[in-house]
Amino acid sequence: MRTLGLTGAERRLVTRGDSSTGSLSVIALDGVTRMCAVISVNAGREIGACRRLISVGTVTDESWLAVATISLRLPL
Repeated sequence: MRTLGLTGAERRLVTRGDSSTGSLSVIALDGVTRMCAVISVNAGREIGACRRLISVGTVTDESWLAVATISLRLPL
């Protein structure tokens, strides 16, 4: 399990992946749908992508985040 950011002030939580596969991330969003934290279980590669999205303050679409087959890596 890996964590990034601070949880507790989030407005929404988005689950990405499936617990039955043993690999998932829970992404915390603020009131403007920006990522503020992520907790990943067996999904360490997503931490780097989430770090970039959090650092630039990217506003994201919840439905996009929930689809594990869509890459979180965006060209910056």
